Amino acid sequence: MIRNIRLLYMNPMKTDPYLYPRLAKFGLPIAVATVIYSLFVIIDKLFLRYFCNFDELGLYTAAFKIASALLILQTTFSNFWIPTAYEWYKKQKPMRYFKLVSDSIMFLIAILFMGLLLFKGVILMVLSPEYSQAQYIFPFLCFYPLMMTVSDTTNLGIVFLKRSSLNILVSVIALGVAIGLNFLLVPTYGAIGASVATGSAYIAFFFSTDVFFHADLEWFFCKKSSDNHCAASCCR
Repeated sequence: MIRNIRLLYMNPMKTDPYLYPRLAKFGLPIAVATVIYSLFVIIDKLFLRYFCNFDELGLYTAAFKIASALLILQTTFSNFWIPTAYEWYKKQKPMRYFKLVSDSIMFLIAILFMGLLLFKGVILMVLSPEYSQAQYIFPFLCFYPLMMTVSDTTNLGIVFLKRSSLNILVSVIALGVAIGLNFLLVPTYGAIGASVATGSAYIAFFFSTDVFFHADLEWFFCKKSSDNHCAASCCR
């Protein structure tokens, strides 16, 4: 920091006054969406605490920790994919490249999820016998890291076209699904109901970003194409 202290000094005379409104227009919706998403993340624990006992809450938390280990997959993929996607976008590569990555990741995620379902007993045996009851809960919670990984391939359409306000709509949709299903399932099914609600909410989160991804990128590529034939092909 001492070596690069000069970078911390800002000359007000050299700043771009037209940039601040653009930054605010892009950044403020993301801040609002982050607050809504934070509610979405904790809503299942709140419902369990209100409608169930601490045993159900503890079991759910244990299963959630097992499923969260898969976030390593998301982090690894994001570090590779996001810079690549920006480079493709800069070069205006056809949308089929983005769709190929999205479909490939979905295929791999589906195989991984099937493997988790088939070997969930073995996984919990390796961890601890105390987690035995969690085997009926954590498969649904696996939709959390898995859908977030796939969403990394779809939410870039929102970012590319700087339509960050759509993040609010996506978060509201996911939050609405989470609240509705938790209210219906948790009082009757406890931790299992909360896991189903959480998994379904993340699926809704993915489908929302997927719809906006294809709509935004198709509009962008078709607009940029000067050849009518290429534009029609792109939109298909």
